Amino acid sequence: MAKTFVTHDASIAWTPLQRHGNEVEDVLDVVQASVDRDAAALQLRYQVNGDVASLRIPPLRHSTRGDELWKHTCAELFIASENSDQYSEFNFSPSSQWAAYQFFGYRRRMQLLQCEAPLIVSSCTPRQLTMIIDMALPADLAITSLNLGLSMVIEKKDGQCSYWALRHSSE
Repeated sequence: MAKTFVTHDASIAWTPLQRHGNEVEDVLDVVQASVDRDAAALQLRYQVNGDVASLRIPPLRHSTRGDELWKHTCAELFIASENSDQYSEFNFSPSSQWAAYQFFGYRRRMQLLQCEAPLIVSSCTPRQLTMIIDMALPADLAITSLNLGLSMVIEKKDGQCSYWALRHSSE
């Protein structure tokens, strides 16, 4: 799992996410993300440019905890303190639904993570999807250097998904 993370103490400027595989026709020009951090919070920004009109973007809803958001268009954050096998996974939908899970090793012993609800603001045009997520860090991660994994799942209207990340575990 460590290969998919980047160590982060402050901010990550706009960085392109890399597409995994070629099984889905690419209709996008760029998928990118950035992070700003203060001691106890993160602001994540995700941007998708290209033929966004061909994507399945969930409609805006009340901000609630959801499940299986990763099966559709969503932004993801994987976060861990340095030198730890434990990590948290957050999913953020353009609909404003969100999910948070705690793992005690790579995909081991998943449980719901109790945390504050993030604020998710999305805007969408036929050529661009932008998501801005403001979230409080879990207390045990607020004072440490973090390993972050930024990724997106992009679903086309035909149901095919492509997967984008800073790094993929197969690299």
